[in-house]
Amino acid sequence: MTFLCTISGVQPQEPCLSKTGYIFERRLIEKHLEESPVCPATGEPLTPQDLINIKTDVVTKPRPVTASSIPGLLSLLQSEWDALALETHNMRSHVDEVRKQLSYSLYQHDAATRVIARLIKQRDSALQEVEALKQQLLLFRTNYDVNSLETEFDKDTMVRLQDLAKVLLSERKKRDLSGYLDAEAFSKFKCAGEFRLHSSTKPGVLCVALDKSKNAQSLEESFCFTGGNDGSVVYFDLFNQKTVHTLNGHMKPVNTVVTHPLDNIALSGITVLSYRACLIPSGVLIIGDNFLGSDDSTIRVWREFETEFKCTYVLKHHKTSIKNLAMHPSGEYLLSLSSDGVWGLCNIDSGKVIKMHRNVPKCNALKIHPDGLVCIGAATNGTLQVWDIRDSTLKDPITTSSAGVNGVSTANGVSSAWVDLDFNENGYYLVSVSEAGELVLWDLRKQTVINTFSCNVNPTRVKFDQSGLYMGVSSTKVEVLYMKEKSKFELVHTLEGHNANVTDLEFGPYSKFLLTTCLDKSLRLYN
Repeated sequence: MTFLCTISGVQPQEPCLSKTGYIFERRLIEKHLEESPVCPATGEPLTPQDLINIKTDVVTKPRPVTASSIPGLLSLLQSEWDALALETHNMRSHVDEVRKQLSYSLYQHDAATRVIARLIKQRDSALQEVEALKQQLLLFRTNYDVNSLETEFDKDTMVRLQDLAKVLLSERKKRDLSGYLDAEAFSKFKCAGEFRLHSSTKPGVLCVALDKSKNAQSLEESFCFTGGNDGSVVYFDLFNQKTVHTLNGHMKPVNTVVTHPLDNIALSGITVLSYRACLIPSGVLIIGDNFLGSDDSTIRVWREFETEFKCTYVLKHHKTSIKNLAMHPSGEYLLSLSSDGVWGLCNIDSGKVIKMHRNVPKCNALKIHPDGLVCIGAATNGTLQVWDIRDSTLKDPITTSSAGVNGVSTANGVSSAWVDLDFNENGYYLVSVSEAGELVLWDLRKQTVINTFSCNVNPTRVKFDQSGLYMGVSSTKVEVLYMKEKSKFELVHTLEGHNANVTDLEFGPYSKFLLTTCLDKSLRLYN
């Protein structure tokens, strides 16, 4: 009779019977019981004492035919020797392969270690050089006098600016306002599009400007630039509602964009205290970075050469954050305002600094008059600071008290800082808005206040349209005012629906549409 082991399934050499009725190989079941004292078949408790040996007849295996003679034994031994030799050869081949792989791994590890050591050495050397350069830069800034690089305006330039102002004045008087919308059309404005153009990881669109080089007459021809908290500038097709270009490379938010109306130049300010200019298919884009406390206070100008952008020159005339950019009507000069109250004028083509103004009242905004002869700043002390661009002299500030009006731009009896200002296209009027939400219309000819209006608190921007008849004030909403008469404002529409503060606004050609940007990551189109 043949028995089979319950565990191995083969005939046991030393069979035994458990109390559960199963047959096991004694060697296997004893090993199992050392680990677990239960029957492997039933799971019942089982000990070695419960095992009973089974006596069976010893079966003698017959000798193979090949081993029945001396030649057969020799043949059998030869086969075993051949198998052993083959196995030895395979083992040696495998050992050689493993040895080669190990050698390769050791050489690779050694090379990687050497590269890491070299990179660490280079890193330490670079850090030392950076630290030395920081010390040199600090020493340079301590002794640096940008006045030595200022070129000033020569007499010919002053005459040319004066002649330009006369031409601009005469052209403004000939303006045709027949194509602009009336107040009733403005009152019907609705949101026609909401676009998420920038990264959602750093939400917020901070500024917008139409591409004036297109000379667009309608929405179908209009493009715009937007600057975001993500540090990118997006060139956007408003009619087809698609992004044409995204300009990356800046690590800080873009907070101002101004486009060149003649030479396809867009100037924008962002937060790392450097300007970058990029020639895109529609023109050159100049971007200014600013970040409070940043050591990078350069202005970089980039232009496109075939398929890549290259830096053409670097300006270093600011030491702190840049808050505002404005372009001269001639299109030749760029005005920049920094957070420490310093403002500078430089030549766009050459990058040379014309003039820097220091130790002046801090301003939140600085704009150039449509004639291009003076610039006015919205000061934090509640005054309007006036500079003559030609000789860089500071004129007497414009205040509400000097204008003969009391109680304007005040909050709890304390003068409230001006947040923003804008010139009317006719050149006669200026509008400014304070932190308290007081909107003031000034007559620059007499430096008098001719109208006031209470807006929403904490405004961010105020802008006239090209006709000079409408203006928009942004805060958590956008209030569109109609200047029916110079002494009377009429609120024609309020654009609401923004989920955060509105950061900027822009009127379209003939005021046929209005663009707004918001901290809720959106660019909105109203028409």
